[in-house]
Amino acid sequence: MSSAERGALSSLGVVRPFGMLLFSNMARSTQLQRLEPCHHDLIDWMLQNPTASGREAAVQFGVSPIWISIIKHSDIFERELERRREALSQAVTFGIADRVTALAKLTLDVLEERIGRNPESISLRELRETAKLVLKMLGYGAPRHNDGPAVNINIGVDARTLA
Repeated sequence: MSSAERGALSSLGVVRPFGMLLFSNMARSTQLQRLEPCHHDLIDWMLQNPTASGREAAVQFGVSPIWISIIKHSDIFERELERRREALSQAVTFGIADRVTALAKLTLDVLEERIGRNPESISLRELRETAKLVLKMLGYGAPRHNDGPAVNINIGVDARTLA
């Protein structure tokens, strides 16, 4: 490890530079003490490139793959990455649910208006299919499947045990 990399690790809150560690206490000794802006930048990049390797991250940030590995595997970084992943997942999930709900409401409003204005303008088949689709999007009327695994247990017992 170069002196520049040791200096960078030291300035970023790593307790001791990687090159000075004993192999047996490496993980404990290289824990970050705090997250710096560059660590948050790395988290942002990882969330935008979820399949990228540590080597690709190293190229992107102009550091060694070892530096990326040390940072990624520190407890504080892992906790922040997980928190940010969860927040992103919830934002995406709630965004989709809100849009589907709004679409269902709009569809129902249009149907109500068309039926109220001229009930003969919409066929019973069209009405039924539209209602079925909207209700399915909202989780109503969807078929319920038990997708749980089948568990089979075989127990061997000899005749004397049963007697």
